[in-house]
Amino acid sequence: MGLIVPKDSRKPLMGCIDYKEREIILFENGTLGYLESDEDSDLRGGSSYVSIVNELGDLRSSPNFSPSGLDWDSMKKKYYKAILAIYGLVLILLFVPSVLERGTWNIMISDWTGIDFSGPARFGLAFVASMLAFAPEAIVGGYFSKRENQSILSLNSEYANTEIIVTDAAISFETQTTWKRRIGPFPLACVVLTKVVFMILIFIDFFAAVTLTILTPLFIIGLLTLLSFRNRQPLSEDEIEIREVNLSEIYDYILNQWGSTQLDNIISGGEGMRKEFKSSLWYDYDKADPNNKFRYERDYDPSDKRTKNERAKSVIKAVAGFLNSDVPGRLLIGVDNDERILGLVNDFELLNVSPSDQRNQFEMQLDDLLRKHLESKTNLRGLWDFSWLEQEEEGKLVCMLTITNSPQAVYHKVDGKGIYYRRTPSKTEPVHSGIELEKELEKFPR
Repeated sequence: MGLIVPKDSRKPLMGCIDYKEREIILFENGTLGYLESDEDSDLRGGSSYVSIVNELGDLRSSPNFSPSGLDWDSMKKKYYKAILAIYGLVLILLFVPSVLERGTWNIMISDWTGIDFSGPARFGLAFVASMLAFAPEAIVGGYFSKRENQSILSLNSEYANTEIIVTDAAISFETQTTWKRRIGPFPLACVVLTKVVFMILIFIDFFAAVTLTILTPLFIIGLLTLLSFRNRQPLSEDEIEIREVNLSEIYDYILNQWGSTQLDNIISGGEGMRKEFKSSLWYDYDKADPNNKFRYERDYDPSDKRTKNERAKSVIKAVAGFLNSDVPGRLLIGVDNDERILGLVNDFELLNVSPSDQRNQFEMQLDDLLRKHLESKTNLRGLWDFSWLEQEEEGKLVCMLTITNSPQAVYHKVDGKGIYYRRTPSKTEPVHSGIELEKELEKFPR
């Protein structure tokens, strides 16, 4: 299922529907807009793009994505299974009276119970049948009522902070389009009408009710399919059809585009007071390089836990230095001192996880290392943020930590002792006990 949108020089690539029922359009260059139509015109008439992100360079930080808390794909599967179970049961019930040669279900149940279901008692039978017919909606409907489960894409630009919200649960069942988009291929009229037919005809004859309950959705689906083909107009010269996707796919595309745009700009100018490069977190390129006369180790094992922890100290020291600095800083992991982009493929191999989980696991393990080996009187939570930059040509990934200065001194714990590190214009260096350390600590409130 696609979205029909006006052509644009930026080339519309994909889109989604937000909780305001707006069509959010992603362009090939990574920018965003949405379609706003006049009340008296449809999509093919008077629509125009309203800018959300005009330039990727306007973003001051990487986009942030918060996925929905519920697995809606799983919920859909449960709904379809319930539908199949109910109508499977209906099919079985359809043939039972014929097999037993007992006429209709009304007669058969009357014989069994001694109750005359040709009178008011049929209301009770109708109630039971209607509850059975609505069982799939009753089972799954509770999940759809949780409207707080939303996917949110946050964009922090120079001009404004923007949030794009997509509600995975159905906000309401008021329109067929909402039902089709949120739940699946069955329009709302199809689902409700089958239940209404079932309840009305149960008062006349159970066999007719069951038969029409099965045939009605098939008839409606066929009719809607026919109408969709008849109503589908050919695209004009000013229109294009794009994919309708989940918000997460839009986020991934913007993140990669932004990372590629930002990486070269950030690296240019080299290291400084606010910026430092590390070639890796765990993998030691010097020990693995036979051409390095001073540090090469013939039997170097990058997976050795002790070796990995020793290498990681370099990153932990750098973070400690930035936390103790007077100004925020950025640490890029995957770039060497000569500004060469190495990427993190060797570190990712040491994670031993699926490619789809590499970024998340890298962040989690680095975050755990920092919390384990850094100590302070203040809570360090929230003082560093992760973002990812990508070199577009070769697809090399770089992890960037944006680090805020700490309100209290931070120490690197080594063998039970705390070492204070400070940031200088050229490097991160330890400050040992004495007058020099006392002067450093004067900048923190007591």
